[in-house]
Amino acid sequence: MHNEALSAAMLIWIGRKDETFVERLLIRAGWWRDSWPNGNDERLLRKIGRAKAHELLPQLHELKDDFYRSKAWKVASELEDMAKMAATEFQPRHPELSEEAVRALAVCYVWHHK
Repeated sequence: MHNEALSAAMLIWIGRKDETFVERLLIRAGWWRDSWPNGNDERLLRKIGRAKAHELLPQLHELKDDFYRSKAWKVASELEDMAKMAATEFQPRHPELSEEAVRALAVCYVWHHK
């Protein structure tokens, strides 16, 4: 189900700052820090401050939840196929997100369903 309110909010928030949004999504996911995806709100709080993080975290959680609605983990025989299937379902609902943001969500999804 497409969440138009979320997409509209994301377009307003992101505007021309998609790189900043992706960076914050990756920070929360543990990109560059951990050997595995490790969603950590506290890491984002420390990096960008409590006020900004509390504004952003509900959006990040909703995006993650939307991505995780995929049932690709039930039908894909390979991890790579699982990531591609889930991303293919998700991307049309959130065209405002960059490929890197979708890839980060796919890595987290596969890690949690491997």
